Amino acid sequence: MRELSNRQLVTLGVMLGIFLAGIEGTVVSTAMPTIVASLGRLDLYSWVFASYMLFAAVTMPIHGKLSDIYGRKRFFFVGVILFVLGSVLSGLSRDITHLIAFRALQGVGGGALFAIPYTVLGVVYPPGERGRAIGYASAVWGFSSIVGPLLGYLLVELLGWRWVFYLSVPVGAASIALIHGHLEESTGETDGGVDYLGSLTLSVGVGASLLGIQLLEGGSLDLAALLVGLGAIGLAAFYFAEKRAREPVLPIEYFRDPVFLSTNAAAFLSSAAIFSAFTYAPLYLQSVRGGAEAAAMAVFPVAIGWSFTSMASGRILPRTGERRLVVTGGIVMTAAFGLGTLWSSDTPLPLVMLNLFVMGVGMGALTPPLLTSIQNYSY
Repeated sequence: MRELSNRQLVTLGVMLGIFLAGIEGTVVSTAMPTIVASLGRLDLYSWVFASYMLFAAVTMPIHGKLSDIYGRKRFFFVGVILFVLGSVLSGLSRDITHLIAFRALQGVGGGALFAIPYTVLGVVYPPGERGRAIGYASAVWGFSSIVGPLLGYLLVELLGWRWVFYLSVPVGAASIALIHGHLEESTGETDGGVDYLGSLTLSVGVGASLLGIQLLEGGSLDLAALLVGLGAIGLAAFYFAEKRAREPVLPIEYFRDPVFLSTNAAAFLSSAAIFSAFTYAPLYLQSVRGGAEAAAMAVFPVAIGWSFTSMASGRILPRTGERRLVVTGGIVMTAAFGLGTLWSSDTPLPLVMLNLFVMGVGMGALTPPLLTSIQNYSY
């Protein structure tokens, strides 16, 4: 049997890190109706997801910049450890507020796992091979989403919902072991130090804005407006801080480039759409059909469509180019979510499942070309 190369073992470790972050979404989505039934406070349902995504969004660019300065391996480990710690504490939660707080800690680790694995792939693979590598990485998200609902259902039914969080411990340990032994440390790409002011103003700007938008759901309009205003001030301060920084967290000149703006806008919109499907489709189906298996059924077709289309998209990317795949995936996703607005309690289950599958197909077509565009722009 041929021995695996260092690059292949690093890739496997990266894939496990992506799997760790990817399976979290589908396992928790599947278990959430049961968790809310156990802990109560249905009104805080969305906050379990929002706290995770909020802290992941705020810390993602900071993790990315710090990993450039101090090493991708080191901050990959930081991300995995924080993610696993937040997962274990989430599993020990005694009420929904504890769960929301521990999910925030998990999100800090998730910010590293969203960003750093792709930078590692960008370093270990040359530009001509990045599309295929990122296609496989994106397929891991889909694969984890296929396995996640089944695991979530089995764990909830056999062991209890707390075990959906404990699942991250062995996966995280395996990922760290592979990266530790085979990834050469990459440091010293910049000597300008840490942009503390940029990191602070970015955190305030993004965090306050997202928190304010989330509060609109509960009708807290005055507080939401205050937080959105604070977020706007934070983002304005971030702009001026980055103009003066020697090594900015996010260089302002990027925002003058149409490739950077268009790819990030497309990634933002498509991610918002697909995560909304992962979050609310299980609640819809469990409300209509009942049982944890119904929640699992909601995520499964999205994951299949995303996984297999990502692999195909990554392989054909060198022949078709990024633009054609992005446009095709965007049209498919828009049509699928448009049909999703017509669901009701009487919508046949096969039609819902087909609709969810097509959502995943659209996302799978989009992900490799968007990530490859950013990788080739950055390196």
